[in-house]
Parts: sequence; C-alpha cells; structure tokens
Amino acid sequence: MKIFILLLIIGVLFTDTFAQTYCGTRSSNSIGPRVLGDDEPKQGEFPWMAAVFSEGAIVNNQPQLEYKCGASIIHPEVLLTVAHCVPNNQTYQIKAGMVNVEIEDGVSGTQQRRVNNVIVHPQYKVQTLEYDVAILILNSPLIFDENINAVCLPVPELGDRDDKICQVSGWGKDKFGASGKLQTILKKVDLPIVPNQICEKKIRDKLRRMYRLPSSLMCAGGEKGKDTCEGDGGSALVCVLPDHMDTYYELGFVVGGIGCGEENTPGLYANILQFKSWIDQQFNIYKYEKTYDEF
Repeated sequence: MKIFILLLIIGVLFTDTFAQTYCGTRSSNSIGPRVLGDDEPKQGEFPWMAAVFSEGAIVNNQPQLEYKCGASIIHPEVLLTVAHCVPNNQTYQIKAGMVNVEIEDGVSGTQQRRVNNVIVHPQYKVQTLEYDVAILILNSPLIFDENINAVCLPVPELGDRDDKICQVSGWGKDKFGASGKLQTILKKVDLPIVPNQICEKKIRDKLRRMYRLPSSLMCAGGEKGKDTCEGDGGSALVCVLPDHMDTYYELGFVVGGIGCGEENTPGLYANILQFKSWIDQQFNIYKYEKTYDEF
C-alpha cells in the first residue's frame, strides 16, 4: 500500500512538471549554438520554430503543400510571421516540432495544423517592409511537448540590445539567387545585433544615400557567409534572457536583406518591441492568455 501511494505521488509530481511549460525554454536533450555557414540543430533546440506552407492542387483528397517561410509559436493557437509570406488569396498550413521540413504529421513529433485566419498589421507597407508582420490563428491548438513550445516576447527593459549575440534558425536557401536551394533540415547561426545607425549607413552604401531604416525594423549579421536567406522570412531571431540562461525571447524575425551572407551587409529583421502592443491587442480580441512575457 505504501509503495502504491509513493508511486502515485511521484506520478502526480511528474505529470505536473511535464504539464508546466514556460515560454522560451527548450528540451534538455537539445542543449549542447545553417541558415548560412553554421550548424544543424537538434530536435527540440528551437521548439518555437514552425514552417508555413501554402495549399495547392488536391491529390488523393489532400492539398499539395509548398513551403513558403518560417514562423514562431507564441501561443498554442497563435504564430508570428512576415506579412509578405501570407497574402490573403491563399490558404495555409503549418508544421511544428521537427527539424526535417518534409516529415509528415504525426511522425517524429511533428504536428500539422491549418491556418484559420491571417491578421496583417494595419500599417504594413510592401515597398518599405514597414510593419511586415502577420499573426496566424490555427484551427486547433498545438500540443506543447519537448519539441514544441512558445517563445517569449521582449519587454521594454530588453530594448538595449546592441551588444547582443543572438541566434536565428530557418529552412531558407543555402545561397542567394536561382542556384540556391531551400533546406530540408533546419539550420542555425549566431548573429550579432547591429545598431540601427550603423546598419542604416551600411545599407545606404549598398542602395541609396537617402535610405532611412524604419523604426519597425532592426538589423543583425554582416559577417561574410553567416546570414539568413530567401525562404527564411518569419524565422525568429532569439536571444538569451539576462539572468535566465535557459530562457530565450524573440527580439525580431527575418524580413529581408541585400543578397545573402555578403560582408558588411546586415540582414533586416522586424523589431518586435515596436509592435508588441498590437500583438497584445489581438490577444485581447481573441481572449487568448498572454504568457509570452511571463519570465
């Protein structure tokens, strides 16, 4: 009898521990940093990463899926991505929990969901990439486990970011242009955050002298061969939370850039702090619990 009670208590404690998830944490099995020039992560190392697919022709009663971009999980039913990836004339699905983007639903921890609604930021400007952000509402919640979890979002105190080295992961091309190939296996790379004033100057050197970096964008990278590329849009740029070395928050996500991996050419990322209040508003409208800044 005593043995049974002890086992029951242990079982309850284990269940409670497993059920309690915190944003920005990842599987202990994944901890051990290509996108361009780095390494392949372990499964569960970026549990907030998801792949977005557009639905195509129906074959054997199933739509054919075409990979479009990355996204980050911020709630079991809500993902964050770039608006230019999800025009409203298409329907979408997402996959989460995998490093191999071709793995099917239910295999090796992969979970697949349809996107019910796409909410684009009202200030989105295609020409300048300002507020290039969209929220994806899923048809049913993801089940959080060792391979799937939400990422934290930044609070204003985390705005001093210029000395940070952060990480980005994605399934984008291995090089710029038609010869580049989308990656089947998730890749990752460490990137330094570049101050906006310095980034603006570097972009002016490449484009035009009067270019002004919008406040909704920030920059990272600039080292030759280390960068994101086509197909990485929406992929999260995550940094370690100060004083919480096992917790990550999404400072921004991939928006675009000039080429891929060019020296002294940082990539452009959405600056989440500039539109986090809009994300909060959408959560209030849908009555979702905001756990992405509880750390």
